[in-house]
Amino acid sequence: MLLAAGIFASCSKTPVTPDTSKDPVGPQGETPTVSISADASFSDALKANVTLTLSAAASTDVKVKLAKADIQSGKKEVPADFSKNVTIKAGETSATVEVTADALGLESGDFQAAIKIDSAEGAKVADNATVYINLSFAFKPEVNLYADGQFKSDKTAVLKLVLAKATTADVTIKLETDAASTATVSYEATVTIPAGETEKDVVVTVTIPDGLEAGVYPAIIKIAEANNATVGSASSATINLSYPFQVPITIDGAFDDWNDPSIVTWTLPEKAIFTQLKCMKLAADPKCVYMYLETYEVNNVEGDLTPFDIYINADGNNATGCIIASIDNNNGDPYVNIQQWVNPGIEYYLEGLLNKNVTLEDESVVPGFADLTELQWYLRYNGADGASFWSGFENLNDAFKAHPEKIFAQGVIEGTVGKVEIVFSREAFNIKGTKAAFGVKLMDGFNGWTALGLAPQAEQPNAPTYTAAEELLYIYLPPYAN
Repeated sequence: MLLAAGIFASCSKTPVTPDTSKDPVGPQGETPTVSISADASFSDALKANVTLTLSAAASTDVKVKLAKADIQSGKKEVPADFSKNVTIKAGETSATVEVTADALGLESGDFQAAIKIDSAEGAKVADNATVYINLSFAFKPEVNLYADGQFKSDKTAVLKLVLAKATTADVTIKLETDAASTATVSYEATVTIPAGETEKDVVVTVTIPDGLEAGVYPAIIKIAEANNATVGSASSATINLSYPFQVPITIDGAFDDWNDPSIVTWTLPEKAIFTQLKCMKLAADPKCVYMYLETYEVNNVEGDLTPFDIYINADGNNATGCIIASIDNNNGDPYVNIQQWVNPGIEYYLEGLLNKNVTLEDESVVPGFADLTELQWYLRYNGADGASFWSGFENLNDAFKAHPEKIFAQGVIEGTVGKVEIVFSREAFNIKGTKAAFGVKLMDGFNGWTALGLAPQAEQPNAPTYTAAEELLYIYLPPYAN
């Protein structure tokens, strides 16, 4: 009994004090309550905030677990992404969680996300611990921008705005010209694709300033802003101004398609020495280059045949290929050994005849030029760059004559004027860059191959003294396509 009494006395006099350092209680010793609140609606960026609030700060962290809840009756659910485990730090009374609505694949309509407190460690959960976030969603399809690659000779091109899918709301797109553009253009800057439609064309017009040098000038147009749509990966488009303009030609012996004023054109100057080539024109498309020649008093030198040469700078580079040392092959001509073109950089040299009359298999004669698939020589230069014209050529006759589609021509004689149009395969002549250049010479084959016509040639104020040289006739080309 004494022992038991002693023990009892000892316990009553020295009570054990409980350790409350880890007890998550408020300043009054009560366990705090955690409640939940949220934005009423998702923002245009599909974002909303959920806030967890303690009735009082706790001495240790409060760990709250969130979960998806059932949406309200009559609503459609939108998937939502949010942190499931949230910590309210010791001494603090709230924590905020960002919620993102996942609208991928949704049609337009009214939606809702529901989130609840599933459990809390270190706090009691308030009644009705569920929030509802509404989303009034207008489906925003992807919009992409496409365009013609080149301006046409009427100075226009077409932009096309394309929606991935029609929507129930009008889509408004604002366009702007990128600072890297070198072409000056005008177009409708604000474009609307009406609800239910998926495409809209925009006409772009280019301005050609006075004195514009030949070249390629890009206009880069981009989507600056889209309302009720998202901008896709094709957000900008480039339209090239290839100046002078390129015009496709049909080789059919009719020449109306050469009347376009934007075609590259050389005409015989008033003071010229070699006068039987009056005009030379060039045009191109992605597969071919076209040449038009107009001659005067053709075929009056050696019956039905007039020899001619065609010179091609296929890469448009004067530093590659060979040079031509003289205008004439006639040693008695006063202009021999005078350079006819400035550093022409010739890669291909063709020799042939303009035929005044074509004899058919039944021996009937058809007036007009023969096609040029029967040229006598097709030569490709393979000597050193910048060397003399005769320093090295490769004969391509077999390859070209076996494939007459590589070059073809038709022509007519109208009184004393001859007209001929020629198509050159860009693949066959390796004309695959952004520019090329051409020259043509007519000759008197019976009189020392004296030059009769030369295109292009410079005006000679002091004729007959030949002093001024000319470049070949250059053409800027659309992108090559095999």
